[in-house]
Order: sequence, then C-alpha cells, then structure tokens
Amino acid sequence: MAEWISVSDKLPERGIDYLCRCIIKDNTDYPFFMVLRYIMIDVNPHFQHECDDGLRVTHWMPIPELPRTPKERGREKALKERENDGGMGQR
Repeated sequence: MAEWISVSDKLPERGIDYLCRCIIKDNTDYPFFMVLRYIMIDVNPHFQHECDDGLRVTHWMPIPELPRTPKERGREKALKERENDGGMGQR
C-alpha cells in the first residue's frame, strides 16, 4: 500500500488526482482528506483549490485501487483466461 508523502519532501506529478491530507490555515487539530488534482498552471505549482479560504495540503498519496466485488473479480479472471488462450475459448 502507498505511503503518505509530505509536500515538504516531494511534490507529485502534475495533472493527476491524489488523496490529500489537508488543513485550513495552520489549524493542524482538524485535518481532513480530499481528492485533489496537482496543477502547475500558475507561477507557484499547487493542488487544486489550495489557497481557497486557507486550504493547505500537508501530505499526499496516490489514490489506492478501489475494492472489487466477487462478481468483478470473476469477470476479470474470465477475461484473463480468454487472453491467455488467444480468445478462442476452451474446446
């Protein structure tokens, strides 16, 4: 699983959405989490909505893969099996 990365240690690639730990101004007592895009269209690169009303991102990480239902896992398994046998199915 991905680890949280401090914005003071490393900044992410631009144009991609990330799971972010945010605070308002310097109030570290009430952090919250948002999915934000890292953008670099300004002189100072920043996350989407950062600076609005004092929003500040402290940490980020790639968005983890969503959990899959048993039905989805079965469908993926069937597709992989078809790819492995050249799409011909079993005979």
